[in-house]
Amino acid sequence: MSHQAIHLLEPRVLFATQIAFNNFADTAHLVGNGFGGSSITQGNRLRLTNDNAQYEARSVWYDAPVSIKRFRTDFSFQSTGRADTADGITFTIQNVGTGALGAFGQDLGYTGIAKSEAVTFNLYNRAAFGSKFDFASDGERPEINDAVGPLDLHNGHVFKATVAYDGTTLSVSVTDGKDRSKGFSSSKQIDLAAAVEGDTAFVGFTGGTGQFFADQDVISWTFGNGNSAPKLASAGPIPDQVITTDRTTLSTLGEDDGGEQNLTYTWSLVDKPGGAKDPGFSANGTNAAKSITAQFFKEGLYTFRCTITDQDGLSTTTDVDVRVKATASRILISPHGEQIGFGLTVDYDALILNQFNRPMRDHAPVKFSVDSIAGTIDEDTGVFTASDTRRGHVLVTATSGTLRGVAGATVHPDAG
Repeated sequence: MSHQAIHLLEPRVLFATQIAFNNFADTAHLVGNGFGGSSITQGNRLRLTNDNAQYEARSVWYDAPVSIKRFRTDFSFQSTGRADTADGITFTIQNVGTGALGAFGQDLGYTGIAKSEAVTFNLYNRAAFGSKFDFASDGERPEINDAVGPLDLHNGHVFKATVAYDGTTLSVSVTDGKDRSKGFSSSKQIDLAAAVEGDTAFVGFTGGTGQFFADQDVISWTFGNGNSAPKLASAGPIPDQVITTDRTTLSTLGEDDGGEQNLTYTWSLVDKPGGAKDPGFSANGTNAAKSITAQFFKEGLYTFRCTITDQDGLSTTTDVDVRVKATASRILISPHGEQIGFGLTVDYDALILNQFNRPMRDHAPVKFSVDSIAGTIDEDTGVFTASDTRRGHVLVTATSGTLRGVAGATVHPDAG
């Protein structure tokens, strides 16, 4: 049986998980370690360490893991403006949990946190009091290999940092908030999911002091997956679809920054006529399901939803209405195979069925005809009258529009 194609449009888009703290007046979803009974904030800032407080180690984590396949995070930070401030802070990605906390001093509250990767900003530099940067992995003690160029982390300025990961390269850039012409950047090739043992991880900050100290604050912080939800390859309203068969092709096509071949298409039924059996789908939950056949078992209005999902679980949904119209599909004639004696009559009945083999109430009139010399039929009533003298096979035909049904009979003198 022929079927029609339905193309879905008008998606509803779900965006990637976001962390957004323009300041830290609200610390909901943040978990601090090493603070004792103290607040994790001072003056709407995350206070990672305190000036005049020796040998501190602290950490603050967002309380839910986030996707790290691709991401960008921006944060601003500031330390007490003094030549002998120490020791430093890190931005860390880890899969230990929200209780993760490393050692104090030159360990920056990071050393000892397994399944992790950190970008580190060092003030103490092992009694050199310089301004250094490095990457650290799997809880190793942060190194102090890279001078941050023209930046002086001891000057008391606010610094703007961006950490981004594109799936292969972890990159860092830092600028002086008072003089944006002064900046530093570095990068590292890394399989981050392998390093932290997961495609999702906890993200946050650590800080430490030792014999020397400073107020070390994070002032603002945002984090985005770097991945947007899939969308449809085309858009624009379409009217409700009307079909006159018992099946149709549901078809759509998404696009995604990870490639369409990585999308999965999952179809579901939102609404159906009362008493109707759920339509059957030819395939579902795969990339190939961008085009599937839905089979119906009753006329009426159906609403379908397609959910297009990318590898990170972000999705787009769209709905479409399909109105299945009952349509005359065949004519059933009864009786069939009658043996009719000379001069006898048989009343033939024609029943018009729709595509679901249910009788049609409203349809075009039926006309009867007979192909035989062994009798005649009334074209309106369907009453067949056998010949008094001629025997033979009878083919009764009922027609209504383009539909045609047939039934066979035999006229002979010994019947009836």
